[in-house]
Amino acid sequence: MVTVKMEEAGKSFLHEPDEWLPATIDRVEEGDDYGFGPTIRLILHIDGDISEGGEQNETWAMASQKLSPRSKLYGWLKGINPSLLPDVGGTVQLDALNNLRVDVMFEHYDDAGTTKEKAAKFRASKTKAPAKVPTVADKEAPF
Repeated sequence: MVTVKMEEAGKSFLHEPDEWLPATIDRVEEGDDYGFGPTIRLILHIDGDISEGGEQNETWAMASQKLSPRSKLYGWLKGINPSLLPDVGGTVQLDALNNLRVDVMFEHYDDAGTTKEKAAKFRASKTKAPAKVPTVADKEAPF
């Protein structure tokens, strides 16, 4: 007989791996996450990822602030817009990514027996942003 134990649902939603999803980069934040040193987070709004309350869910992608041809951030910028990449010694203003349409691909990985995901790749999107659907609060006009 096979027996399985019911577990509590996870708190995060996993996106399909190896599938390009259209999104908008809402903003870029700086941080020092998880002891990895200076990081940046791209705060994403994945098209159609809406909460039960009708609000756009946020998903984020984290990378080191290190920018070199072998870094994750370099690969993301190259996929989004290669013209953003500076020459060696130059700098890039990451605010140029705010409100930019992109496609993002996630990959799953195992972390101590728990399946997690991370943003693996970005590319420029040719998909227009979906029309903004009014939230419940927007629909209710005060009398």
